[in-house]
Amino acid sequence: MLFFNTSKLPSCRDPDLMKRIGAATALEARATGIPYVFAPCIALCKDSKWGRCYESFSEDHTIVQQMTSIIDGLQGEIPTKSPKGVPYVGGK
Repeated sequence: MLFFNTSKLPSCRDPDLMKRIGAATALEARATGIPYVFAPCIALCKDSKWGRCYESFSEDHTIVQQMTSIIDGLQGEIPTKSPKGVPYVGGK
């Protein structure tokens, strides 16, 4: 499955869609035998001289905050009794 790059995805303004995209990406990565993906850039690009502005979701922090639901899709739902500060990857 192919999705738009991260600079286009926030235009949907749909956190649930972002979560489903993250889950689909994780499923496909696991199917190839690769146990990781390069995570999305959760940074605000306020200065266009920064070389990775194209990876940023937006300059607006509220949009970036909404779009971080892609991480829940990539990692899976964290169980309520999971210890804090310990990385969690669903299905492991």
